[in-house]
Amino acid sequence: MKFIITENVKAFYSYIEKCAKFGETINVELSKFSEKERYVVQSELYIIRGGLAYNSVIKSNNELKEEFINYIQNRLCDTTNTFLIATYNRSLWELCKNNRYAEDAIQHYRNLIKEYKVGFISQHAAFTIGKIWDAVLQISGNINSKQLSEISQELIDLVKNANESSELRYRLLFCMKKHYKSCKL
Repeated sequence: MKFIITENVKAFYSYIEKCAKFGETINVELSKFSEKERYVVQSELYIIRGGLAYNSVIKSNNELKEEFINYIQNRLCDTTNTFLIATYNRSLWELCKNNRYAEDAIQHYRNLIKEYKVGFISQHAAFTIGKIWDAVLQISGNINSKQLSEISQELIDLVKNANESSELRYRLLFCMKKHYKSCKL
């Protein structure tokens, strides 16, 4: 099935452009969309939630894979949302294994972390920062990123500066433990 972009789908894109953030739920009433529109909306939600990483059907079907690659590349050109840019780049890297996409994903995830570091860090924000760091370290380790030592030092500094009993420190230490070998922490 092809990605057909209607006015309804464009309205959905505007909605996610404003509200899509790492770890946030995107509420959509699918019954408001036609069958062809639902295909686009559900595919978009699937990409945002990281489903492409685990989908062997898409990865093994060259025609479907190309369709998704073209769709994601188009979406990447249309968005200014940092989370969506990071997510689309990560999805393209998972489908193409082109390290340029991985490096762009890493950079945009790091920009997201900077957005969260401003002011009081709630428990939810601490969880989110931990998940973002997990994504950064996973991708960096998988591609042997040139930025790996800089990224690792950034994480170590953040842990050092976090309150000892905070949720953020716990999440970051968990992340460091998980990626200890692959990221040479």
